[in-house]
Amino acid sequence: MTIAKRVISSICLFILIACSNEQTNVTTKDVNTSDLDQSLQTWVQNNSKEIGIYIKKINENNDQTEEINYLIYSRKDLSYDYRVTKSKLENGTLSIYLNDKMASNDQFVKKESLAIITLKTQPKKIELYLNDKTANYIIE
Repeated sequence: MTIAKRVISSICLFILIACSNEQTNVTTKDVNTSDLDQSLQTWVQNNSKEIGIYIKKINENNDQTEEINYLIYSRKDLSYDYRVTKSKLENGTLSIYLNDKMASNDQFVKKESLAIITLKTQPKKIELYLNDKTANYIIE
């Protein structure tokens, strides 16, 4: 009986480690336009004319050891604080969460936000959520 418990415990531990490794392989960093190279600044400027959420894969990951980067640009017409709050990778699906909330004063009003999401593995699918509801996006 104790051998069965050890085997089951080992399997559970392996699953927990595998799942946690996939989630820790994703980082999200808010950036400013000035942090981007000229081609990405131009991409943001071109998309800033239209309200929406845009995702651009920054690198092609030709080398399997290279990290994968996505630039997330979002623009709204309302005076809200608007930003990427988290991202996670589970079962091959990259989930990106955006939140908007009423700005407490004019100092915090942001009609647009930029973030770079870095992953170690290519996602099979990307899902985007705005205030925990599925949202549409344009990917390039």
